[in-house]
Amino acid sequence: MPVEHRTASCARADLLATLQRQELERTGAALAKDHNLPFRVAEAGEQVQGKFTGTLQLASGKFAMLENAFEFQLVPWRPVIDDHLGREITGMIRDGGGIEWRIGRVLGLGL
Repeated sequence: MPVEHRTASCARADLLATLQRQELERTGAALAKDHNLPFRVAEAGEQVQGKFTGTLQLASGKFAMLENAFEFQLVPWRPVIDDHLGREITGMIRDGGGIEWRIGRVLGLGL
């Protein structure tokens, strides 16, 4: 594959990721006013946790809304969480926009 073609593909992927992030930030800011909670974008490699309070269909895909006492996040939705509306769920954001869900509270020893 010629270098120019790979560079153009990377530029398109970067542009798409930028547009998706901007859409998420705009939507989150608007919802923050309605829900009276700050919005924070979840980053790759981050664990997210909160009460699954609903879904939102955006141009870039379907997102789950997770709320906790301090903020809310919009994270990639997957069908596996639909039966857990109103409950605590935990997930790990993967590179590329995916998410690995763990349903229910994570129990363990804490200090």
